[in-house]
Amino acid sequence: MEFRVLSKISVLVMLLLAAVSCSKPVKVAIPGYEEKVVIEGLIETDGFPLVLISKNKNVYAPVSQAEILGSYLSGATVWVSDGTTTIQLTEICTDNLPAGMDTTVANFLGIPLEVLNQTTICAYVGLDPNFKGEVGKTYTLKVDFEGKTYQAASKILDPIPLLSSYWKEETDLPDYGFSHHFLQDPPQKNNAYLFEVKRLNVDSTGQPKDKRYYKTFTPYIDDEFFNGKTFEFFYENPMSYDEEIPDAYKGYYKRGDTLEIKFSNYEYNVFRFLYAISLQKMSGGSPFTLPTNAVGNIPGALGAWIAFSPTYSTLVCQ
Repeated sequence: MEFRVLSKISVLVMLLLAAVSCSKPVKVAIPGYEEKVVIEGLIETDGFPLVLISKNKNVYAPVSQAEILGSYLSGATVWVSDGTTTIQLTEICTDNLPAGMDTTVANFLGIPLEVLNQTTICAYVGLDPNFKGEVGKTYTLKVDFEGKTYQAASKILDPIPLLSSYWKEETDLPDYGFSHHFLQDPPQKNNAYLFEVKRLNVDSTGQPKDKRYYKTFTPYIDDEFFNGKTFEFFYENPMSYDEEIPDAYKGYYKRGDTLEIKFSNYEYNVFRFLYAISLQKMSGGSPFTLPTNAVGNIPGALGAWIAFSPTYSTLVCQ
């Protein structure tokens, strides 16, 4: 009996020694912070070009929303060309934006208008009424900043509208449900889309419930799994998460809501960038999520210059 016990102990010790001898410390090389210029620009059908310039922040340093919003820079020279006409954008700050442009900036940054109005952000805006986005044209961006030049190009594609939309009530939650949509994806591969929405209803004071478009939880999609097919999908109500309503109703549209849907397509080469950015936002900076590398289309800088081709539709939840 003593021999058997000692044998078992010996085997256990040998296994432990083998486990220890097969392991080795793993060293993870974390890249250091390197300051880079960030250029975020867009132009869409019937819209003026808009460009924001900033510098990236150290991911290992604490940073607040106010610091991020206050990091947009002035002093650049910015041009946009459609191949025939070139205009220089005007540097203008949020306290002096043209009518309606504040909504565009707030929607671009994904922040409430109230927050934008309390912050001074300087942007570069095209103000020429004869220079707006047109389907089929390629727009080239050129930025001169701190002795360097950055360029990128993006084309406004033919629009791809939704086939139809409907609202469906949840069986266990009367008068509340998701919005459902049908899309006919073209036969060519690599189509990319952006889904945004706002309600056209007014509140108790007669003011619009939503002053800008909101992005859903996963607003950027591509046709990898439904290329050339008719595809049905549904989306939640992104505005509801900021409202003081019971948690059971958050994420749903209420019967009687009237939605304006902005559905855009854009070049596939910036889809990966937008998708990676959305994943980073969803992760909330968690170290346990898979790393994503957001690579834009502006050589030498972070960010992207994007031409959107939107279509608009209305859905009454009933």
